[in-house]
Amino acid sequence: TPLTVKAGYGLYHQPPDYRSGLLSPIFGNPELLPEGAHHLMAGVEARFTDFLSLEVQGYYKYLFDQARQTFSSDLGGDVNVPGQESRYSSDGIGHAYGMEVLLRLKPWKGFFGWVAYTLSWAERERNGAWLPYDFDRRHLLNVVAGLPLPFVYGSPEYPLVVTGGYWLIGAHPLL
Repeated sequence: TPLTVKAGYGLYHQPPDYRSGLLSPIFGNPELLPEGAHHLMAGVEARFTDFLSLEVQGYYKYLFDQARQTFSSDLGGDVNVPGQESRYSSDGIGHAYGMEVLLRLKPWKGFFGWVAYTLSWAERERNGAWLPYDFDRRHLLNVVAGLPLPFVYGSPEYPLVVTGGYWLIGAHPLL
């Protein structure tokens, strides 16, 4: 059984989410820094045959310069206080970590598929405490299977044409 050891590191940046108003000069902050993250991963892959493999990987992601809501006055920590204006700063931090197990069947006699299980944690620091992130999903299971059909729509023999919101499918001998 060939065994492959994998490892990786990446430093990533992206602008804050402008769609939620974080960069608005009225209630956001146009001076926000790009949000950053250090990604680390390590794992192993075992190939049992040319078609069947098993991968186990662990990962850790440290988030920094994350946009977070702050208050622009000293009136207290509640947006319901009259005169309290919320703003955003780039001092948020967080982390995500976990592991994934992936059993994969590469195309074999036309069939392919995989089963993946992920166990993960995603947390953000809020007021000195590490709390689950809004999008934290502890357990994820994905199952995918595929088998090619004996015909394909959209091929030259059976064109797929979209006109005015309707799909016109060419005649097929099996229909």
